[in-house]
Amino acid sequence: METRGRLYPHDCGDQLILAPPPLYSRVVNTATERASADYIRWFNSLVAYLKLTSYVPGTASLTAQSDSVAATAIQAGVLEPGLYRVSYYLRVTRAATSSSSIALTLRWTDGAIACNYVSGATTGNTTATVLQGSVLVSVDKGSSITYETTYASVGATTMQYALSVRVEALP
Repeated sequence: METRGRLYPHDCGDQLILAPPPLYSRVVNTATERASADYIRWFNSLVAYLKLTSYVPGTASLTAQSDSVAATAIQAGVLEPGLYRVSYYLRVTRAATSSSSIALTLRWTDGAIACNYVSGATTGNTTATVLQGSVLVSVDKGSSITYETTYASVGATTMQYALSVRVEALP
């Protein structure tokens, strides 16, 4: 398989990886005193690769939470309009004495319309209880993506949880 300076699928799936630079070739063509054709191809593939990969403009991480969290903007700076993937992972870190419930809400603005996603409430009440997922959102320029939790706990020992939220811009 020809891989000099090109993107090619990884053998274990459809993930794109960048071929290594053409170390067998000179960086500069001595006759023209410009970058060699092999390096120009590799630099072009590097630009294409970077355009295809997402970047993470913002994350949020909470630990030892034992109450609902009010709407909180994910610190992602000024978002450009476009498609984003919001991934979340919430785990109960201390079970309540009797029972507990936790749900996550994400909010954003798309086409000047306030949109939201509400996860189903999880009621596992063990430290192995996990709420996780990814949501694709299309946001307006300058709008923010917020998260909030809805929490309930019954018993002398309250439930605690940890939450991680990640926003990725998609190409």
